[in-house]
Amino acid sequence: MTVRKAGQARRGCLVALSSLFVLVLVVVLVGQFTPVLSAVLLRQLINASSFAAPPNFDAIQAHVVAKTGLVYDGQEAQLDLYYPRDLAAPVPVILWIHGGGFIGGKKEQARAYAMTLANAGYLVAAMDYDLAPAHHYPRPVIQANQALGYLQEIAGQYGGDTGKFFLGSNSSGSQIASQVAAVISNEQYARAMGIQ
Repeated sequence: MTVRKAGQARRGCLVALSSLFVLVLVVVLVGQFTPVLSAVLLRQLINASSFAAPPNFDAIQAHVVAKTGLVYDGQEAQLDLYYPRDLAAPVPVILWIHGGGFIGGKKEQARAYAMTLANAGYLVAAMDYDLAPAHHYPRPVIQANQALGYLQEIAGQYGGDTGKFFLGSNSSGSQIASQVAAVISNEQYARAMGIQ
């Protein structure tokens, strides 16, 4: 390698490192004043992941019905239903609340897992909820409570046993699920949160 080519390679590397440093510096500085940029970047990372489908997922799909895009809050929040194609008797109902640090995630990420549960004999409702920073606490808890109410109304139409409801979740969805359980079981807490 000639001295000239080595110098060009060093300059190219220096430019790339300088650009990366400036980008990180901008993100850090902007992050001091607003969480929006950090939330957007993290949301992109979170939304890129999902549950891995099991090896027999094609067979599972053949035995499960998916009904997507059901509006549960009377406005725009949606859930997807997954249930066994051939039902001999009503099946337990699971409301699945996705994770994502309250700033990311979506119901579709749980699709393979929800279908696997449905294939095992459950009616699974995977819900979306409003994300931060555009929406604030306790909005996801209120929405999960609304989703449960909606499921109580419609689960029987899809083979769900309305006497057997379960909450399922991962990550931040688990925090939401635990608060929904607290709201359901503690009237004073429900009133304090403004949930009926």
